[in-house]
Amino acid sequence: MLKILYIIIYFLIASTQIAYAEESDVFAKDKYNDVINDIFQNRYMHKETLDMYAEFLKNKTICVGGAPAVYFNYKVVGNATKEKGYPIYISLHGGGKTTKEENDQQWQNQIDLYNIPFGIYIAPRAPWNDWDMWFKEPIDRIIEEFIKVFYYSKYTIDLNRIYLLGYSAGGDGVWRLATRMPDAFAAASMMAGHPGDVSLVNLYNLPFMIWVGENDSAYHRNEECAQRIQELAQLRKRSNDQGYLFSGHIVQGKGHWMDHEDDAALSWISKFTRNLYPNHVIWRQEEVLRCHMYQLEVDINKAQRGMEAIVDFDYANNSITVKKSDYDILYININDDMFDMDKNIKVFNQARKIIFEGIVERKKSQLLHSLHVYGGIYAKYPGQIAIHKKYLI
Repeated sequence: MLKILYIIIYFLIASTQIAYAEESDVFAKDKYNDVINDIFQNRYMHKETLDMYAEFLKNKTICVGGAPAVYFNYKVVGNATKEKGYPIYISLHGGGKTTKEENDQQWQNQIDLYNIPFGIYIAPRAPWNDWDMWFKEPIDRIIEEFIKVFYYSKYTIDLNRIYLLGYSAGGDGVWRLATRMPDAFAAASMMAGHPGDVSLVNLYNLPFMIWVGENDSAYHRNEECAQRIQELAQLRKRSNDQGYLFSGHIVQGKGHWMDHEDDAALSWISKFTRNLYPNHVIWRQEEVLRCHMYQLEVDINKAQRGMEAIVDFDYANNSITVKKSDYDILYININDDMFDMDKNIKVFNQARKIIFEGIVERKKSQLLHSLHVYGGIYAKYPGQIAIHKKYLI
């Protein structure tokens, strides 16, 4: 029943991509609150969707196309207020390519593995009993659905304090998810997982922890994690200590089980809040393709693994520099928290040649589009600039 409801809601949401034929599409800054409230309530968030999220929370089960049902448990620590919403900790269990019973046991263990200082701790059950159970294609959307379920519930959630952590096979997932969708999280901690062939360049704006036992030699986890600690150190040095904030820990005398020494990760990651509008964005497509990262957006149908975009934002001077884009068209999303949209915005290429200069209008249609693309849990953008690759040369 939930899957049928999910399909119906999907088509309802898709059908809201309509033109604003009978009213002006452009609006002024002082009308933003009225516009966003109208769009959100009447054109984006349908009652059926809210009912679906309520059912997900009630049944502790999330359904996403392309994956089996995802069961979860959660605990709430402390009392949130309007001024101080709950942070969310999403904690991925170990196991992998083994029996259902073994993965169930690992899931039950994960529920009580860590004690958070304040917030909502969510322990999902992986939808598959497979080695890559935490980084198959639908997992990105599943993680986003977890955030939405709680954000659109009775709980007061701080969207800028979403944390990701995972142990063993769950740590494998953290490597992939943190690098594919760093703009969703405030910080992430990887415990005893294998990085595989993942690139770390997308972690520029995401504080990241690595924990591994000195003797955790299965699949060369200890060696691989040590190499990635060194790689992050080099990336941070090359960034002049502006990016790639990390903390690496090789726990002496420990194997795959670190006897809770990794509990220290909770206090470290909890210090950080999400940087929604970084000054420098590096986006490399990984094995699961995504259509957005931070303020950047692309046509996912034309994306391939390894494609990159590198963009600098100078908010104080209303300017952007596109240093690199492998896409025919790179879309840069804009809002009033980033720039003064009532003044000209300049876009430069790497050679400092102006490739765009002008007012970026606030449009209701673009705001609605950004809600669909970003799901309401990232930033909202009423403006957009399209940068064609030919102007970057």
